[in-house]
Amino acid sequence: MLINYEQVIAKEFGDENTINENLAFSLQFSKLLHAEQIQVFKKRQTDDYKNIKQFVAAYRKGLKKEILESLNYNFRVYMIPKVGNHKTSADFAVEFVKYDLSNAAEMEKYQKFVVAVKDRQVPMEGFKAGDVAEKVYNALKAEMPVGWKFNASSRHVRCWKYYKIRPASGDKNPENTIIKYCFYDKTFEQYAYTQEWVNFLIRKLRDKAEYKKIMESR
Repeated sequence: MLINYEQVIAKEFGDENTINENLAFSLQFSKLLHAEQIQVFKKRQTDDYKNIKQFVAAYRKGLKKEILESLNYNFRVYMIPKVGNHKTSADFAVEFVKYDLSNAAEMEKYQKFVVAVKDRQVPMEGFKAGDVAEKVYNALKAEMPVGWKFNASSRHVRCWKYYKIRPASGDKNPENTIIKYCFYDKTFEQYAYTQEWVNFLIRKLRDKAEYKKIMESR
């Protein structure tokens, strides 16, 4: 909405009423909350989180291709390094460039500047550790000895530590995960695990030798 704000102002009220030349600060909406309010806020978010995710996913699936590719809906930029031209200038700077996917010549020009691209997208769907443990247990219980258990508090912890898919609890950089298997949800301050992680565990734990190594690890 903020990205399209200037365009709407110009269309509805004329270019003379735009704010691009007068805006000297970023637009941001925030407010301070007390500790008790934050706890209530998180509880409300937890209750509604699943429904909101389902709504967003269904909404995006229903959009036409031209809307999904429109810069008014999905804003994309290339990050192009600009080297300083004297000793006192910055060693490295970033320029944000709007680009048009339909313009082949423009895209080819930008590609010459691209050294590396790191695509990091947080999956829409995630599972709690308890959900992962339940899924793995149900998938493997028929193949395991009678009485076999796979819980979230012990055996699943050994698994993510063994394969190093996320930092330990309390780490200063909790977002440093293997994103295809796990991601950190800043809103709820907890880790979520992907379906790929569930599938990976089921496949690996079927190997008795591998399972023994994991359970004996620290």
